Amino acid sequence: MITCDQCREELTELTLGPADAAQAERMAAHLAACPVCRQEFEELQAAWSALPAMLSPIQPRPEVFERVFARIDGDRAVVAAPSFQPSRNERIFSYVVAASIFLSVAAGLWQLSRPAGGDADAVARRSAEQLAERLGNLQEMERLLASKNVRLVALNPQASADATQAYVIWDFAARQWHFYASNLPAPTKGFEYQVWAAPTKGDPVAGPAFKVNAEGLGSAIIDVPKLDVRTPAKAIVTLEPAGGSKTPTGKVFLEAPL
Repeated sequence: MITCDQCREELTELTLGPADAAQAERMAAHLAACPVCRQEFEELQAAWSALPAMLSPIQPRPEVFERVFARIDGDRAVVAAPSFQPSRNERIFSYVVAASIFLSVAAGLWQLSRPAGGDADAVARRSAEQLAERLGNLQEMERLLASKNVRLVALNPQASADATQAYVIWDFAARQWHFYASNLPAPTKGFEYQVWAAPTKGDPVAGPAFKVNAEGLGSAIIDVPKLDVRTPAKAIVTLEPAGGSKTPTGKVFLEAPL
């Protein structure tokens, strides 16, 4: 699995489309697991998609319209009336269903197109974005986790952080842990989260200290070259002074056996 830095270097190429199959597969596996890089990729796609709207439209010549209309008129065929005619109640029901679908879609698009002016708007936008992320990345995530070279473990938050969701993907081939979390509370000033690989016997392996964004998203990668898949160990996250510590000093915030 590639790192976040490698992913960011190739994001632009993937957005524009010329990435080869192997590169696209590596990127898809990483984006399926990393919400931070996935958000950056979506922002690049949105910016690229918006470029045509910034160009001045070209007005077609009148003869072009005439050729198009002539082709439409020439291909027009008489369609036989269907033998089945719905009843008045069935037609009304059909209109109600169609109107309900239209209003639901229109309301969703309206919510997404509005500037995020309040908590309700922000929640609506994020819910829609999360749904799109799940629909768009479910197959990639399933393919990744079906591999025998990775293991996925969810970390359990302490009672004070029930909304936090975190997990570790252990990449056996690269001998790395890829840590991801969402809804992490903002740490107190002067402190950062730090992730550790803590074997049952021996000293914990220090991972990097990491920051969280405004949405509580955070990620980190830990190199565990000496940690074998058969070695009992735990993944833990603590609050440490900014810059990180050599050994855990803060209270355990998240943990899970691997």
